[in-house]
Amino acid sequence: IPNFPNYRLGTGYPVCDSNIVYVSSGYVPPPVEEVRVWPNPATSEVTVSLPSTLPKPSTWLLYDQLGREVLTEQMPAGAMEQEINVGNIPPGMYFWRAMSEGALIGSGKLVLAR
Repeated sequence: IPNFPNYRLGTGYPVCDSNIVYVSSGYVPPPVEEVRVWPNPATSEVTVSLPSTLPKPSTWLLYDQLGREVLTEQMPAGAMEQEINVGNIPPGMYFWRAMSEGALIGSGKLVLAR
């Protein structure tokens, strides 16, 4: 008998979470195509790789640990890769976002080391 304080109260149903119902629709979501930023950790430049060409211009944003915007780079329509200079940003951990038409298309962390 498990050593649970309420085990012997006589609940009327099995104690092992049998009232949890799992439902599956059989739907398998499509594979997620991700925006990649490499190399990580970086020293002076990073490359932003997109899963497909951009239909409209997009924005790549870099934030410090306090959420302050440190760098903004515009990515032109039709681009799949863009190199971004981060050599003038102090070393540390940063967070990045890729935005297209106001929608988030990717995000992650980036470490800058010298």
